[in-house]
Amino acid sequence: MKTEKRKNQRFEDMGKVEALDLCPFPGVFVDVSKVGCRVRFPTSFLANTDFEYEMKISPVRFNCYESFLIIVRPIWQKNTDDSTEIGFSVLHSPDLRKFDSYVEKLIEEKHEIESEQELLDGIDL
Repeated sequence: MKTEKRKNQRFEDMGKVEALDLCPFPGVFVDVSKVGCRVRFPTSFLANTDFEYEMKISPVRFNCYESFLIIVRPIWQKNTDDSTEIGFSVLHSPDLRKFDSYVEKLIEEKHEIESEQELLDGIDL
């Protein structure tokens, strides 16, 4: 059984990702943490881990959020015949506050769900 060794909790989410310097096609935001994210692109390619890329993220939840720009560096990638999944480290970015706020909203949502579940678990039917 594989043990998760991350310092920062990751949250599954979805959103459109545009990183034109990396891939001409939009990708899909898969998960996110305070320090990184995972993105799946609909084509196979190799990312240069020595470069920094600008990504425009448009989350599908929390309609109050606008798209935001973050600067990322690829840490790992996994390719298949028709897709590429990349784990990115988030660097100091123009919209870092918006990104942090977005992740905080995901954290709050998770805590609310866990609290509701605890209440339901305590009810005898």
